[in-house]
Amino acid sequence: MYVIENGLVYNEYTQGDAEIKAFVGMEKQMLVTETETEIILQWQKFNLTDGQYENDSTNTDLFEYDGKTYAPISGTYTIIK
Repeated sequence: MYVIENGLVYNEYTQGDAEIKAFVGMEKQMLVTETETEIILQWQKFNLTDGQYENDSTNTDLFEYDGKTYAPISGTYTIIK
C-alpha cells in the first residue's frame, strides 16, 4: 500500500513478521524531455492507486528559466532553445 507523508511517497508492506516502509520518491516530480530545439517540462504527481507517476495537467504555477517566466499549458512548459 502506498502512502504520502510530508510530500514523500512510501510503499508500506509486510514481509514475514516485519513491517516495511520503503521510500519511493517525492509526491510531485518534474519530467524533463529535451529535443534539439526545445525543452519540455511536465509536472507529475504520484497516483496512490496505480503506484506510478502521472502527468499533472492541473498545474498552473509559473516557472522561471534563464530569466524568463513561463506559464504552463495543460501543466506543460515548453522552452524554445
